[in-house]
Amino acid sequence: MKKINQTQAALSIIEILIAVGLMSMILTALAVNMAYTQRSINNAQLRAKATDYVGSCMRKFRNLRDSNSWPNFCKAIDGAVVTLNTTACGLATINENGQSIGVRSLVVEKCGGTTVEKAKVTVNFVYQDLSGVSRTVSQSQEFQRAPHEAPFK
Repeated sequence: MKKINQTQAALSIIEILIAVGLMSMILTALAVNMAYTQRSINNAQLRAKATDYVGSCMRKFRNLRDSNSWPNFCKAIDGAVVTLNTTACGLATINENGQSIGVRSLVVEKCGGTTVEKAKVTVNFVYQDLSGVSRTVSQSQEFQRAPHEAPFK
């Protein structure tokens, strides 16, 4: 009969529990990191959409300025919501797949007193990220009368 060596190294129950505990902590940290990364990606996608909505509206104003004389541009932005279509640039709730994703608003400031020399257009888009925090994307542009154009009265 063979004699069993009783001095062989073996893992105690404490060592096994510590190893299992460390592994579970590492796996939990990885899972949390993956969830955080996914939330960050989704928030970045929301911000990109908001930036696109603001940019498309601002492009409409640039096109309006480029295709009109200064007096006609000033008249058009006096009624910007009507001229540019409410869903395009005015105060509007933006829906996607039947859910509201944010609210776009428009601010038009005219400068220059009775003869308007410049106008400032600001487009804002307010949305909530996945944490429920309200975020705003804003873009402004100042439009000026070209020296050769007649002022708007």
